Amino acid sequence: MAVNFTEPERRNVVVQRELQASTEISSTIGGEPVVFTVSRPEKFKTPTVGNAIELDDILEDVDIRFVASTAGYSSGDVVQTWENSGKETGKDLSHPSKLGIRSDVDKPVFDIGGSNNPFTDGAVKFVADATEDTHESKFLHFGGVAEDGSNGERLTIEGEFTMYTVMSFDKALAKASMSPLWVYSSARNTTNPVLSAVLSVRVELRGDNQVSGDADSVLDANSLLSTGNSKMSTGNGAAIVLVISRDSDGNFSAYDFNAFGFVNEKKSVGQVREGNDNDIHIDSFGPKCEIRDTSLTLGGAAADPVTDIPISDGDAVYLAEWGLFRKAIDGQKAAALARLLKEKYQIS
Repeated sequence: MAVNFTEPERRNVVVQRELQASTEISSTIGGEPVVFTVSRPEKFKTPTVGNAIELDDILEDVDIRFVASTAGYSSGDVVQTWENSGKETGKDLSHPSKLGIRSDVDKPVFDIGGSNNPFTDGAVKFVADATEDTHESKFLHFGGVAEDGSNGERLTIEGEFTMYTVMSFDKALAKASMSPLWVYSSARNTTNPVLSAVLSVRVELRGDNQVSGDADSVLDANSLLSTGNSKMSTGNGAAIVLVISRDSDGNFSAYDFNAFGFVNEKKSVGQVREGNDNDIHIDSFGPKCEIRDTSLTLGGAAADPVTDIPISDGDAVYLAEWGLFRKAIDGQKAAALARLLKEKYQIS
């Protein structure tokens, strides 16, 4: 006889206090009128019970979303394409077809069980190459059907948004600005990390670094270590969950996997330093060191961009999931998203 088990739905219980009532009692003491006010003990209204918010409820209207564990790969597979499961069309990740003849040296792999990969259901592993003209950094980008002048489309995030990521690092230097997302600066001839989380939860989001010395850092949030706000580690092998929002007024908020808001610009929590470029640009997932003139041979070009200086050969990011809403989601929902992602990936 088959036995079917049904997982119970989680519930939210909302309890409210009733207004405290009081009764006045009049009396006479020593011939003088006296009024006593007697307050009733506080009590609660009948609680209301509703369905708890679930991860799928929040993500049903996400615009761009990449999930490694459901991409159909087995451990060790080379990742040529990564389909967007969000509602915005034309935003699949892929690799330029003309670069395919260079074998798989510059494509990421799907990994389970790798060094400092905490995700048991797998993650896409992007490895950086900081050696000049070897071009073996692993990357994917939008619109990667050919190596034309743009070499893939740039994703631009304007105005309000909510971005979330589930990732882990494997890097030689603690301060190395490794990132799952990268942007190229033609002025500075370098490929720069867009989203970095180094030394606890210090987070940066970048523009395109068009001016030397201008980090275009639109979010530079310290965890305020003196108060010990966030307990999330960003060391090698630690699972990192970040949910970052910017509302219509330009105010930032950021949550870690404990649903803790370590940045809330409206409430002056954390530290925010905005740069000159309020737009956020993403050229590739993984540190793409591949932009070059198509008239040149595939052996490389002297003008190719280099990666960020602190990066070492072999530094890697394991990306389990990344998503983007082109709107700000409210604080409670953003906090719930961070908490539910922690639960989904069984992060302790």
